Amino acid sequence: MDNKKICDCITGEDSLSILGYFKDNKTLITFIERISQYGVPSTNIILES
Repeated sequence: MDNKKICDCITGEDSLSILGYFKDNKTLITFIERISQYGVPSTNIILES
């Protein structure tokens, strides 16, 4: 999980906020599939800030 930069616990049952940088969509989807074994992921993608 080299792409993960920040992982914070937030309010709610087993809730995490993860900031990551991925080289392409395929790498992002692979990461989401890997973490989905722990529950149903809810993703919000910010392309620029």
